[in-house]
Amino acid sequence: MFKVKPLRAEWVTLIASLYLLIGFNSLLWQHLASVLATDGHGLLLRVAFGLMILCAFNLVLTLLAFRPLLKPLLITLFMVSAAVAYFMSQYGVMIDVGMLRNALETNATEVRDLLSIKLFYI
Repeated sequence: MFKVKPLRAEWVTLIASLYLLIGFNSLLWQHLASVLATDGHGLLLRVAFGLMILCAFNLVLTLLAFRPLLKPLLITLFMVSAAVAYFMSQYGVMIDVGMLRNALETNATEVRDLLSIKLFYI
C-alpha cells in the first residue's frame, strides 16, 4: 500500500500556527485593516504584526510539541479557538483578559443565554 512519511513536529506546529493566525483571527485582521493606513507603511506594519504573532504561536506550540501531548493539545486548541472565533464574529467583541475574567465570574443563567444551537451546529 501507500507509505506515508510522518511530518516532523516542527512542521506541524508551523502549519497549526499559520492556521490559528489566518483561520481564526479574521475579526482581528479586519480591525487592523480599519485602523492602519492602506499605504506601504501600513502594509509593512500588518506583515510585521502577523510575523510576530506567528512566531509567538509557533514558539509556544513547539515548546509543547511532545509526542503524546501534541495531538490532544492541537485538538483542544482548535476547538477553543473555533468557539472564541464564533463568539467574536457573532457578538462583535474582542476576547481579552477582562472578557475572560468576566466569563469566569458569570453564573449559569447568563452563560445559558449566550450559548445557542448555532454554536454547536457550525
